Amino acid sequence: MLACDALLDQHIFSGSGNIIKNEVLFRTRIHPLSLVSKLPTKKLTELIKETHNYAFDFLEWKKSMS
Repeated sequence: MLACDALLDQHIFSGSGNIIKNEVLFRTRIHPLSLVSKLPTKKLTELIKETHNYAFDFLEWKKSMS
């Protein structure tokens, strides 16, 4: 599975969308077409943590706009 597809798979990252996908891949410096199975454990862990962190940041930003 490609990194970009994994971030959009709702069974893996529920609630993740294009904005989160793009920002997380940029922040972690992972190419969207990278195979998840080929990512080093350190990068995979970074991808998961950054997705979690950015999703909560994004939620707070959306709440503050309302």
